[in-house]
Amino acid sequence: MAKCRSCGAEIAFMKTRNGKDMPCDPGWIPFWADIKAKHKIVTTDGDVVNCRLDGDPAEITGLGRVPHWATCPYADQHRRRK
Repeated sequence: MAKCRSCGAEIAFMKTRNGKDMPCDPGWIPFWADIKAKHKIVTTDGDVVNCRLDGDPAEITGLGRVPHWATCPYADQHRRRK
């Protein structure tokens, strides 16, 4: 498994729908799709969706991985400037 060059955390690369490799935290977590939610998740199909990370277990949307930029303390150093 790869490690983040900034914080040293383990990361797993997920292939997105557009063919890009996105660094993610390695664990699979349940999510509830919600277009108004602030969290993002990469699904097993490579979709990046807005979601909630808690909810009714009977209504779970699926499993996914959290993009590493959402949890890395150094994420701002890697953002592209406009």
